[in-house]
Amino acid sequence: SQAGLHFLSSMKTLAPGLPKVRSVAQPAPAAGDQSAEEQEQAKFLRAKAMNLMMEKEEKMERIEVAAEKKAVSMEMVYRLMNEKEHLRRMIEELKMCGMMMQKEAKYLQSELEVMNG
Repeated sequence: SQAGLHFLSSMKTLAPGLPKVRSVAQPAPAAGDQSAEEQEQAKFLRAKAMNLMMEKEEKMERIEVAAEKKAVSMEMVYRLMNEKEHLRRMIEELKMCGMMMQKEAKYLQSELEVMNG
């Protein structure tokens, strides 16, 4: 694939943006040489198509990896939200326990005062 990429980059420098193989300095092909130029052009286009297919595959792989990472992230977010809710409930329970303990302490304080006279 590296050879294909190198071939494509060398072709681009010869004729950027156009699938021509011969440089401007070369003479126009004779009628008999036409098929050779067409063969070169076809070879270049096949290499270009192969390169585009490889790029597409790489992009698809990157998209798949990104989708997997997003799924993992979403799962983590879901877990963290559940954990947050669990902690919120525990805090509420602790507050209730604290209020009950305060009431109990006040009750015991008043009992102590009654006993001490």
